[in-house]
Amino acid sequence: MTQLTFSCFLEKVKDTYPIEKISVNHFKWLEKANNYYKDNPQSPQTNKCPGISSILQTGWIQRAYQDITITTNGDGTNFEWRTPYDQKRGKFGELLDDYVSFHDYSQLEKFRSSGDHCLNTVIKIQSPWHVSVPKNYYLLSTAVPYNDDNSFSAATGLLKGDRYLNIQLFWHKLKGTHTIKAGTPLCYYLLIERKKMNYKIKLIKKIKETYYHVK
Repeated sequence: MTQLTFSCFLEKVKDTYPIEKISVNHFKWLEKANNYYKDNPQSPQTNKCPGISSILQTGWIQRAYQDITITTNGDGTNFEWRTPYDQKRGKFGELLDDYVSFHDYSQLEKFRSSGDHCLNTVIKIQSPWHVSVPKNYYLLSTAVPYNDDNSFSAATGLLKGDRYLNIQLFWHKLKGTHTIKAGTPLCYYLLIERKKMNYKIKLIKKIKETYYHVK
C-alpha cells in the first residue's frame, strides 16, 4: 500500500490541528448554501457542482495552529505580524524559527508580477510539519479550493521525497489588519502519481448522447 506520512515537531499541534482529509465540513459557505437551497430548491445548486464537491472531498489540508494577525500599511510591500505563541522560543525553535517569515520583492515579484491585488512580499508560514512523499508520487501543494478566508492564497508547487511543509502566501489585503483564526485552512495537498501519460487532441464531428449534460 502507498504510504504518505505527515510528521509534526510539536505534539500539541499534531493532536489539536493535525493535517487532515479535506471535507465539506471545513467550509462555512457551503453550510450557508445548503440552508439557502432548502428554501429555494429551484435555484441552480452550486453545492452540487461535481467539480466543487469532488475536490472538497479529495486531498488534505494544513490549518493554522494559532491565530496569525497581519497588518499592512498600503505601500504594497511591508507588513507586520503577531501570534500568541512564539514558535522560535518553543521546542525545536532553533530549527523551526518564527512561525511567520517572508520572501522579499527580489525573490519572485521582481520577475513575475502578482498584480495590484497582492502584496509584493510573499508571506512565509514556517510550519512545524514535514512530509515523506512515497516514491513515484508528487504531492501537489496549492491554494485551498473555495476557501472561506479570501485574504490570502497559497502558492503552488510539486513536492517529492522528504520536505518541510512551509507555506508561501500571496496576501490580498493591502491596507489594514486581518487575523487568520486558528483552524483556518491555509494550504491544500493532493497526491499525484508520477507516470507518463499519452494524450491526444481530436475534433468532435458527431454529437453523442453523453455530450448532453449540465455545462
